[in-house]
Amino acid sequence: MIRNIAILLTLLANVSLLAQHQVPIVNPVATVEARGLAISKLTNEVIGGAVVTIVNHTHRYETKVLAKDNGNFTLTLQPNNDYTIYATSHEMASLPYALNTGTVKVSNDMVTKLIILQLSNTTPKPSSNLLSITKGYRYSHVDEHLSLNNTPPATNVSYNSINFRIHIGLYSRPLGKNSRFLAPLQNRVKQLSTSEGILYYIDGFADYKSAETYQEELQTQQYHNTEIVVYSNDIPIDMSPEQAIFYIKQKRYQEQN
Repeated sequence: MIRNIAILLTLLANVSLLAQHQVPIVNPVATVEARGLAISKLTNEVIGGAVVTIVNHTHRYETKVLAKDNGNFTLTLQPNNDYTIYATSHEMASLPYALNTGTVKVSNDMVTKLIILQLSNTTPKPSSNLLSITKGYRYSHVDEHLSLNNTPPATNVSYNSINFRIHIGLYSRPLGKNSRFLAPLQNRVKQLSTSEGILYYIDGFADYKSAETYQEELQTQQYHNTEIVVYSNDIPIDMSPEQAIFYIKQKRYQEQN
């Protein structure tokens, strides 16, 4: 009898010990699903096989899914995250669709609103009006009588004056305010008359990283051929972004030593 009681107490002690060391069960991270449809903006026909790109701005990564033959697609998203979603198919692309899973209406872990991506030719096509997508172009001063190609050498430049701009495109004549090319950029894009044409650009970047980040955002809006140009105040200088970064570090080191 005593032996049986001892065995029972030993078993209970082992059970208690196992309970103390039991690995807790961790629930998987909750997700939110969203459904969408890729269609032609011109004909309203579904576009099967469209590539849907999902850019997560909260955690800075992107994923892609393919629309089914009927144009439908399903996205698996994280809660309380900011997203930009767009679709491409051959020469067509949709405008970016902004979605915040923390503010959008959700029912049973499903976004209630259907995401409609209308694809059309939203990127500027080469024409008699589009002279260049600015690769290699510079201008020496804010003056239409000077040339884009006359860039002063980067000598004796104050590193504090260095800033970065994003060149968007060079056109033979001004584009309308409601043009499809400028519409997604809203009030950020500026224009400059030069002897070669009308240059469209975005400024306000004190460091290269911020310009690079905004350039990546432009790519999500189908601006794939932009160029980051190094400036000293309002004058572009003969320096690549990599050279400018090294130059700034070098000058700061010399000041400190």
